[in-house]
Amino acid sequence: MVAAGRPVRAGRALASFRGLTPQCRARAPGSRADADSVPTPPDRVAPALAGPRAGAPLRGPDRAGAGPLSGPLVEGPVAMTRKRVFVGEVECGADALFLICGPCVIEAEPLMMRTAERLKDLSRRLEIPLIFKSSFSKDNRSALEYYQGPGLEEGLRILSRIKGEFDLPILTDVHYPDQAAPAAEVADVLQIPAYLCMQTGLVVAAAKTGAVVNLKHGQFLAPDNMARPVRKVEVSGGDRILLTERGYTFGYNDLVVDPRSFLLLGEIGYPVVFDITHTIRKYGIPSKDPAGGQREFLSVLSRAGVAAGVDGIFVEAHPRPSEALCDAASQYPLDQLADFVRPLQDLHHLVRALPAH
Repeated sequence: MVAAGRPVRAGRALASFRGLTPQCRARAPGSRADADSVPTPPDRVAPALAGPRAGAPLRGPDRAGAGPLSGPLVEGPVAMTRKRVFVGEVECGADALFLICGPCVIEAEPLMMRTAERLKDLSRRLEIPLIFKSSFSKDNRSALEYYQGPGLEEGLRILSRIKGEFDLPILTDVHYPDQAAPAAEVADVLQIPAYLCMQTGLVVAAAKTGAVVNLKHGQFLAPDNMARPVRKVEVSGGDRILLTERGYTFGYNDLVVDPRSFLLLGEIGYPVVFDITHTIRKYGIPSKDPAGGQREFLSVLSRAGVAAGVDGIFVEAHPRPSEALCDAASQYPLDQLADFVRPLQDLHHLVRALPAH
C-alpha cells in the first residue's frame, strides 16, 4: 500500500510496535493481508481519526441546525466527519501527516533563509507536507529585556521572501486585532496564541481576513470548550480552522498533555495539530536556561499524540537551539529533525491502517 504517494516503511514501524496483536499486524501497511484486502473505507478508519462511533453526539461545523454561540454543543446522535482544510497545497486532515515547523521567532534574515531552505529540502526528502512557521512578535515574553522579534513590518517582509523563494505556505501569530489584516496579506495561516484564544476581537478579526485560523488550545480550557472560539470564527465567516493542542496548566509552572484532548478536539470537526515542543517548556524558568525545557519527553509525547490520531505535528526547530533568541531550551535541532519525524510518519501510516474498534 502507498499512502499519499509515499511508500510506507512498515517494517520499521512494526518493529517499533511489537506489542500489537497479530490481528493488527496482519492489517498493517505493506503486510500480506493488507495487500490482498480492499482499502479501508472512510467510515472504518480509527475512531480517533474519524470522530466518534455512530450513535455518538456530534459537535462542530457539521451539526444540523447549529444555533447561536450560547446554544448547546451536543445535538443528536449522529456520526461526525472531520473537515479537511487546505493551506496552500497542503491538505490538512488528509491521509498524510503534515508538519508545521520553523524557528520560534523571526531572527536574522540569513539564518531564516537558510532554515527555510533546509526545511524545504527535508519536506521533499521525507515527502511530508510542510507549513513554515515563525513569529514576527512574541508578545508574551516574561521580561521586557527578552527579544520579542523584528516587529510586524520587517517580520512580514522576511516571511514574504521565504514564501516567494521557497514556495512554502506561511503561519504566523497575531496578538492584536489590527495585526490580522496586514499579516494575512503574507501568511496563509493566522495563529491565535493559546493565552488569547478566548479574545473575541482578535479571533473575529483573524476570521474576517479569510485566512486559515489556527486556534491554539488555551492552557486553562477543557478541550471541548474550544468549540466556543471555533464558533466565533464560523459566525464571522471563517470555515477553515485548525485546532492545536499544546498542554494544560498543571499546578505551578508545569504543563501536562492529556491524550483525551486529541479525541475531544477532533470531535469539534476540524484537523487537529499537536504542538510538541511547547509542551516541554518549564514555565518560570527562562527559555535560554537549559532547565527551561525537558527534551527527554519529546519522543514519548510526540508518539502518543500521533498514535492518538492527530493530523499534523508542530515542531519549533532551529539550526543552533542553544543560541536561539526565544525558546532555546525547547526548540528541536534542525540537523536531527529528519530522524525525529520519520518514526512519526511510520506510526501515522500504521494508525491509519488499523480497523475501527
